[in-house]
Amino acid sequence: MKNLVLFSLLFFLGTSCTFSERTANNTTESPNHGIPNEGFFDQMAGANGVDIDAYRKGMKQAKLKAQLAKQFRDTDGEWTVQGPGNLGGRINEITVDPTDENIIYIGFGLGGLFKTVDGGLNWEPIFDQNEFSAISSIVLDPSNHNTVYVGTGDVAIGGYPSIGNGIFRSLDAGATWQHLGLEDVGIISKIIVSPNDPNTIYVSAMGFPMRKDNNRGLYKTIDGGVTWQQVLFISDQAGIIDMVMDPNDANTIFAAGWDRYRTNTVSIATGPAAKIHKTTDGGTTWTIIQDSLPQYDLCRIGLAIYPSNPTKVYAVYIGNDFGLHSIYRSDDAGIHWNSLNTTGLETVTSDFGWYFGNIWVNPTDPNDLFVSGVELWRSQDNGGVWEMATPPWYEYEVHADMHAMAFTPSGKILLGTDGGMYRTEDNTLTWQDIENIPTNQVYRTAYDRQNPDTYWGGLQDNGTTSGNANDINSWERVWGGDGFTMQINPQNSNSYFVSSQYGNIVKITGSNYDYLNYQYADDRTNWDTPYFLSNHDT
Repeated sequence: MKNLVLFSLLFFLGTSCTFSERTANNTTESPNHGIPNEGFFDQMAGANGVDIDAYRKGMKQAKLKAQLAKQFRDTDGEWTVQGPGNLGGRINEITVDPTDENIIYIGFGLGGLFKTVDGGLNWEPIFDQNEFSAISSIVLDPSNHNTVYVGTGDVAIGGYPSIGNGIFRSLDAGATWQHLGLEDVGIISKIIVSPNDPNTIYVSAMGFPMRKDNNRGLYKTIDGGVTWQQVLFISDQAGIIDMVMDPNDANTIFAAGWDRYRTNTVSIATGPAAKIHKTTDGGTTWTIIQDSLPQYDLCRIGLAIYPSNPTKVYAVYIGNDFGLHSIYRSDDAGIHWNSLNTTGLETVTSDFGWYFGNIWVNPTDPNDLFVSGVELWRSQDNGGVWEMATPPWYEYEVHADMHAMAFTPSGKILLGTDGGMYRTEDNTLTWQDIENIPTNQVYRTAYDRQNPDTYWGGLQDNGTTSGNANDINSWERVWGGDGFTMQINPQNSNSYFVSSQYGNIVKITGSNYDYLNYQYADDRTNWDTPYFLSNHDT
């Protein structure tokens, strides 16, 4: 057999990642289920961290070169999409047109913006001209649903954060786009358009996670994005991760702070910014809500507001251990708060709650609450009892890691996960995958010499997979977890090696599985551990 040669090289691959060991052949969570590669990031960046300005300049140059190359490209050398379509990418945002629920926009963590006009049967990319493909917020103008706003940057800020280049607006339902600025705020977490005045827009921003500056916070424009004013600033290491507006009083806004700072020597995900701020005058003045809410260092906060009665406001807190800390509800517009029962939610976020931190309320029932985690959890009695609203992740009926939800006027629920979007039409009893968009974050690719038309990929939170365009929506899931380097025996394609996070390498020969990670159990390994097969021992 080929000898397996393992290198302990440390390198940086600019894609996002998730944080649990999940394999199709193992239906229990790994005891090492935890935060990824934070220590390795310390060793990958330069002494002064990441040069964001140089990175943005490089992205613009790459876009220009691609455009120029396309003009002179040989017509016989076109690229084709091979897949996979059935293993979806991570979705950060879902927005449904309230007047036509067949019109849906979805934003990917690193895959751009897509739109359907037929309820998910067909999808079209509508933002590919932008060099930054991370999307975290999609908003329709309440007074004109053909006006769409998009905030760039990846709000799931991990060890490899994907930044953005500001806010964009389309006046023709996504056909064309105009840049409205805020390119220096890094990652936009939320956009709200005033229901009373479409020229009044609020934007919350987390900044560039890898540097401290004063561009984080909450911004407001009253002239449709011509000029912007920073109306809330917390600190140079903290931004606004979430905000909600009273739909009956556009001057009342709740905003949640989060300390998130990531360099080559420091990783901060908790801190004193974990507070809820409230304004009743459109951002001119703010107060920190103190009644019954935590006033000590914590992690991320998620907010929700009940649209039919916006005096009802909800907040979920992630703790310093990155587990779910607490859930609160106010029935008087944030003056007083009550702590809700969280029994059963102790492990909902595993130990990487900073990746989630979302709470949603059913727009038809103020007691019907949802909380994001590895699975989706639900209480239909205001927190009295919590139950899983999706099957366990290891059954692969609904992909793990929940990030976005939307409720349609007819009562359907849409769910965005690390592996695409799902819809339920029977109150979460069953779920259906409704998109086949090839937007995976691909760590590694491989080539089978004996089957040159079969392509292999190691995917973020979608494991190792193989296929081609002929079966674009039925690629085989070869192995689970996060997929990395694959090596296929050039003399026997029925024998190959796959790997998941931290160098967990497995040799697969037919139906036999040989786990090889024991060979270096006492040495450190990278999140994306490189290895190759020897050419000298067959």
